[in-house]
Parts: sequence; structure tokens; C-alpha cells
Amino acid sequence: EDLKTEDQLWDNFFRILSNNNRDVLDDVPLSENEKSIIKSKVTHSTFYNAAKDFTGANGQYRITLQRDDTKVGTISLLVIDHNNIAGGSSVYEVVHQIQLDKRNDSDRKRRYDVTLLINGLPVIQIELKAPNHSPLEAFNQIQKYITEQKFNGIYSNIQMFVITNGTDTRYIAANQHLLEILLSGWVDKNTNPVTNYLDFARDVLSIPMAHQLVSAYSVLDSQQKSIILLRPYQIHAIEAIFAASKRQQSGYVWHTTGSGKTLTSYRVAHNL
Repeated sequence: EDLKTEDQLWDNFFRILSNNNRDVLDDVPLSENEKSIIKSKVTHSTFYNAAKDFTGANGQYRITLQRDDTKVGTISLLVIDHNNIAGGSSVYEVVHQIQLDKRNDSDRKRRYDVTLLINGLPVIQIELKAPNHSPLEAFNQIQKYITEQKFNGIYSNIQMFVITNGTDTRYIAANQHLLEILLSGWVDKNTNPVTNYLDFARDVLSIPMAHQLVSAYSVLDSQQKSIILLRPYQIHAIEAIFAASKRQQSGYVWHTTGSGKTLTSYRVAHNL
């Protein structure tokens, strides 16, 4: 409840970043100049560029920083550790009604409905509509925000959007141009649709699942410069493969042409 503005989000991010890198910072607080440099490094021109950094190397999102004290030299700061989900340095927060700063005199003030933060960075954005409205109105609103370049600054790190009117809930990867056809609903392991927003939150937006979805179940398309989030059946297949591998069992994935078996296989290999 204490986070309502972009400036407060930045302060919160730096507090978490400093706490998670105490040994590297060696009890020397980040200067305002160093914070400005870090801000520029975690502010991205596109969601895809943000995802490249977010994915990181060896499961860690790190940034390098030349400290103002030249004797210290260059340090590596851990932003998010995808190998340590739901524990250790991972901090998960929910904020709502964040007031966006006006970019210019003609700009309209906006407020975001609900945002999920990982280590202080906005990663999943949820837009809500009343039950008597279509969730596609939330989808169109997100696309309008993208056109208006609202997702910049700290909000340029968004990886996933969720839209809901309470009874119809869907998700989509964060990209500059959203296509309605790519909206995905959620189904459980028995292929039962999960459309109620609270059930969806429990199955998809809880921890560790929310963090896994934007890390272990996300794929970057280098040709299209876009983020791909796997569909529910692909995720259930991967989870089943991992469970079988622990029992040293083999098996096969059977599905129709065009269902994404190649992406499923790629993600299995990568995660293993």
C-alpha cells in the first residue's frame, strides 16, 4: 500500500537491490550518480530488449556498474536470480493503482490496476474490467498504453499481461504489438478451463508459478524480436517430463501439427 508512484517504485527497487548485494557493495551505499546509471541499464526501449536482460545468463539477471570510487572498479549486481525462485534473494510484491508521471504537458495521467513485482521490477501487469464488460476492453486499453509509450522507465520490464472481468481471464506475452489471437486462457492438468480470476491467480499468478512462467516457460524469438509465453498444455507437458525424469522414465509428447512441440522440446532441454 505504501507504493503508489513511479519514484516510490524506484526507491523500493534500489532498497531491494542494495539488500541483495550487500557483500558486493561492501557497505558503501549507491550514490545518486550510480543509481542514475543503473536506471538507464534497467530501462529498455522494447519489451523484447527487457526480456533479453531479464532472462540473463546462467539463470541470473545481472548488471555491471563502474563504481564512483575508482579504487573499487567494476562490480556485478544481482537483480533477479531465476535459480532461486520463492526463496533467498527473491522478493515478491503486489501493488495497485500506481500513478504514472506525466511525460509532457499534453499527456494524460494514468493509473495501472495491479502490478506484480519481482525484486522491485514490474514484471506482470493485470488490467481489470467490471463483470458486465468484456475483458477485451482491458486488452485494448493495454494496447493503447503501449501506443502512448506508457510502459517505459521501470515499467519497461513488463514480461506478461493479464486481462480479466472476473469470469473471463486470459494472459499474453508483453510485446510492442499485441495480437488478440495470441491471448491464452488457462486450463488445468485435466484440461478444465480456469477462467475465474481468483482461480487463475491461484494457479498462475501465485509463487512459484508466476516467476516460473516468465522465466522457465518463456521463449525469446530472435527473428521476430518478440517474447513467447508457453500455452498451458505445453507447461503441463514440461512438468510431466520433469516428473518422469526424476523416476528415470522415458516417454513421448503427442500433439497435433502446429501445437508447439518444438518449443516444448526446446524449453525442456534448456530447463534441464
